[in-house]
Amino acid sequence: MRTQLSIIALALFFTAPAFAEDKKEGTIELEVKGTLTTGIVAIGGESTGAAIATKDGFGCEIAGLKDEKLNKKTVVVKGSFAIKPGVEVGQRRILTVKSIEEATDKADENYAKAKITGKLATGILAPGGATTGVTITAAGATWELDLRKDKDMVAAAEKLTGKEIVVEGTVEVKKLNTRPGTRTIVSVTSLKGVE
Repeated sequence: MRTQLSIIALALFFTAPAFAEDKKEGTIELEVKGTLTTGIVAIGGESTGAAIATKDGFGCEIAGLKDEKLNKKTVVVKGSFAIKPGVEVGQRRILTVKSIEEATDKADENYAKAKITGKLATGILAPGGATTGVTITAAGATWELDLRKDKDMVAAAEKLTGKEIVVEGTVEVKKLNTRPGTRTIVSVTSLKGVE
């Protein structure tokens, strides 16, 4: 009996972190128009085998891609995005495909649009002032929110700090000034609290 209990306890010990890892709060739904690359390999198989990148620097792995005929083409991908831990790399940015199609209209245009449900934080500070001061955390990612174009959204954000919200906007990536790395910023077009 003790042996069985020990085995059960060990099993729970090793599986609990995996369950905790998968339970990320919030969601990020993306629509990305960019160049698709397939046939990607990585050490230890730590790759979905496909990735998308925009000219502005946003990029992520693509999971659930069935057709490699779109390799090196401009595509529009819609799906659920999440940050997942990696072994060789610290974090993996993965977009799980709901739909994908070749971009036939304005193939030179790239963008990333997001609808995020997550927890809002305001009053954020960063070295060298490299922050908008507002972030949203969802699906393992914390992205900055740019609300400066709308004073009403700034006021709404201050009232909703610490609460779950839904934002929509376009995603851009900027290099950090004080150290290597990038900032992911959503230029917000709509913001509302979750009822």
